[in-house]
Amino acid sequence: MSEATLAPTTCKISKVLKGEGDFVETDVAVLTVEVQGKEVSVFPSVAGEIVEVMVREGQTVEEDAELFMVDDEGGW
Repeated sequence: MSEATLAPTTCKISKVLKGEGDFVETDVAVLTVEVQGKEVSVFPSVAGEIVEVMVREGQTVEEDAELFMVDDEGGW
């Protein structure tokens, strides 16, 4: 099952560190965002394969916007 990670607040996407097809653990940052002038890492809530990244660097997103999807049922 795929699970979306949501934006913690309105923020600007600083860097996309991982992409579709990458496998991640819950302690591996997928994105960094800028919140009130500070860089904050965004981690997946589940380990698995990134199946979709819905944002791009430089984009501003609203609170609770979907950032990326992780499939935690993959055969990895």
